[in-house]
Amino acid sequence: MYLYIEQITFSLRKIIICLLIIFLSGCNSSPDNDQPTGNEVSANPDLLNDTLRLLCTEDQLHLASHLTNEFQKYHPTAATEISLCEPGNPEEILTQKKNDLFLVSDANFSNVNEDYWHIKYARDGVVGIINESNPNCQEILEFGLRKQQLIHILTGVESDDWQTSLENEDARLISVFIGPDKFLSCKLLEDFLHIDQNDLTGIKTTSVQDMIDSVRMNPLSFGFCCQRHVYDLLTRKEIKGIKVVPIDCNANGILEGREKFYDNLDMLQRAMWMGKYPCHTFLNYYIVANDIPQNKLYIDFMKWILTEGQKELHTEGYILLRTRVINNEINELNKIMTSS
Repeated sequence: MYLYIEQITFSLRKIIICLLIIFLSGCNSSPDNDQPTGNEVSANPDLLNDTLRLLCTEDQLHLASHLTNEFQKYHPTAATEISLCEPGNPEEILTQKKNDLFLVSDANFSNVNEDYWHIKYARDGVVGIINESNPNCQEILEFGLRKQQLIHILTGVESDDWQTSLENEDARLISVFIGPDKFLSCKLLEDFLHIDQNDLTGIKTTSVQDMIDSVRMNPLSFGFCCQRHVYDLLTRKEIKGIKVVPIDCNANGILEGREKFYDNLDMLQRAMWMGKYPCHTFLNYYIVANDIPQNKLYIDFMKWILTEGQKELHTEGYILLRTRVINNEINELNKIMTSS
């Protein structure tokens, strides 16, 4: 009995000594040896390349988010950061964000210094729209409108080429609604119709949706915007209450078979891609940087947009780039990779 108690006592002493050693060891450990919490900045500069940083204006936020989400399926370990910037001088934006890529359209690109590096990655097309209840809707859809007829609608200037029933009293009652992006109206009026924007007799709206709603509520109205706004991206059909105005490109008074491509978004996109739709009405989209990108992740992202990403752009309603343009842009990116 006595021996049994002595063994228990000895075992308890060993346990107490072990616990004391562990306790003292913990007290003497240095805080400098603690594991990082995850909030520290990595000292490895290569790890910084695993974050794709993009700048865009609010109108391209949805597109930027969609593209980066799809891109991450190919690069699951890459992080992405998208920063919104106010519309303004791109030079000032790029100067402040030297390591970022800037998604920008023609509307701002004209203000970017030619020294800034850039590639083209998408296009959009500007179309005219009318209310489906317009008393002349069926005739317009059947015969289309020629340049001179569009000029008459947008400026009110009489034209000898006005040969549809719109020469009646209705023609003088048409309300023209203009979206907030002045560049689109310049693109349509000056590049395609060759008229000055000051000649436009239109009502300004606060947003693209406001312009579309204004046309919806007014049977005798006309507006213009990018084609992806007036087709449902799921059904690829025109949105309710709106009809896209066909253009009689050869101005022969007949909307021929090769000019009939407005039934759905895919048909219109293909016609624009093949050059059947007036190229003067295109809006181009660019990726801009203040210097030649050296970050491999950035280059991979841009090459992906020019290849697999074109399918995503098509789904989102944008027009694919021509194959020649894609090949030229990819060649430029390959040269960067070779030289770095």
